[in-house]
Formats: sequence, C-alpha cells, structure tokens
Amino acid sequence: GLPYVGAELARRACALASEGRPDAAADAWRKLHELLLAHDGAANNFSLSAAAVHAALAAAPAEALPSWLVAYFGAAPPHLAGDPAAPIELEVSEVGGASGDPRQAHRDAVSEVEKVLADFPATNAALHVRGVLGCGGDAHVRIVHGGEPAALERAHVLQAALCDTDPDLEPTRPCACTPLRRNPAALCRALLRHERTQLAALLRQLRLGCEAAVR
Repeated sequence: GLPYVGAELARRACALASEGRPDAAADAWRKLHELLLAHDGAANNFSLSAAAVHAALAAAPAEALPSWLVAYFGAAPPHLAGDPAAPIELEVSEVGGASGDPRQAHRDAVSEVEKVLADFPATNAALHVRGVLGCGGDAHVRIVHGGEPAALERAHVLQAALCDTDPDLEPTRPCACTPLRRNPAALCRALLRHERTQLAALLRQLRLGCEAAVR
C-alpha cells in the first residue's frame, strides 16, 4: 500500500545520498513530500510518514532526517522549531454546528474557513480537505510565506483570524482551527529505536512538544 511506497521513497533517497547523488536524493525526498501531502492523514493515523521515518532511519541511522520531514510531524509551531520559513499549518475540526448531521457540520466548518480565507486574498493560503470531518476525514489550512517579513506578517494575521473560532468563546461558530500535529509520537518512537545516534534529535522533539504545550 501507500505506506510501503513512502518507505521505499525514503530508502531510495538515503541510498542516493550515500552514493553522492544529492540532486537525485533531493528529487526522491520531494516525491515523498508530495505523497505525504496528498495521502497522509488522520484517517490512517499518518501511517505514511511513520513508515517513511522508520525506513529512513533504518537505511541511514547515523544521518539526520531532512528538516522538512521532522517539521512535518508538527511537534511544535515553526517559530518554536527554529524554521521561520516553514509553512504555517492549521488543523480544521467541526464542532457540531449542524446539530447531529455530520455532513452538514462538515459543510458548515469548511464554509466558515473558506469565508475567512476569502478575506485575505493576498495571503498564499489553501484549504485541503479529504473525506468528511467527524467521519474519518480531515482538513487543514496551509499558509506559505517563505519567511519573507511582509508575507509572514500577513500569515500571522490570517492565522489569528482562523484560530479565533474557539467554541468556548463563540459556540455558534461551526469550526475550530489549531496547530496541525501529525502524530509526532510516531517520530519519537522511530528516533528512540536508534537512540545511540538519534538521542539528541529525540530530546529536541520532546522539548519542543513540551514548550508548545505550555504555550
């Protein structure tokens, strides 16, 4: 299945890097990233990314994982993780705005996010939806800014607008947006299997997770 494809891409990228073929390795990592963005999700508990990191560390246990792959798991927001150019990603969840009808609740949540995005046309943001929220589906907003100051400021303004959907404060709003976390525990488990070479990376992920939780 797709987890196997993700694992094979990760293994191939590591093998190409060890052969001194950085461009080919970068292409394999790019294909893996595209696969994860298209098919890795909450419905499968992010099994594709978990398979990829296990395969990469098994193939090259002493090498650092690509920074984008580590950041992909979302242990902490980019500004805490030390990658200010990384996209801001927010998970969208429905909060029962349709009173017992999950499909209508899904439509209400998606519509609410789309309305907020429409108010920020100059911001490079997109809503990605798979399936039906609350019924095994998932959705997230990806805000790309590249670390450029003006774009980053716009991204933060949009993030604030999207996250201003706290159901405790506004119970009539049909959705909530929170920082996207793609099962960072799976990354920590993979790193722990290679603690002799990956202990520093493991401890960093644990620290980031704790810092994100207290903020």
